[in-house]
Amino acid sequence: MKSIKNHLSKEDSSLMTKYEEKTKDIIIALSKLNEQNLFLIKNSKQFVTDTINSLLSKHKKSLLDVKV
Repeated sequence: MKSIKNHLSKEDSSLMTKYEEKTKDIIIALSKLNEQNLFLIKNSKQFVTDTINSLLSKHKKSLLDVKV
């Protein structure tokens, strides 16, 4: 990037720097969303697995723990 910026005007170089910073911010935001989605997927898979195991289990147990 530095070699490209050396050949540009100061305005263009400044603009390119701003775009670079915005791109980094977008990448960080997308990475956070990706982590959140992976967390949801993992927990959803575990929930489905636990539900199926409870339904197929020989032992009768409550699907929901109700505390009053």
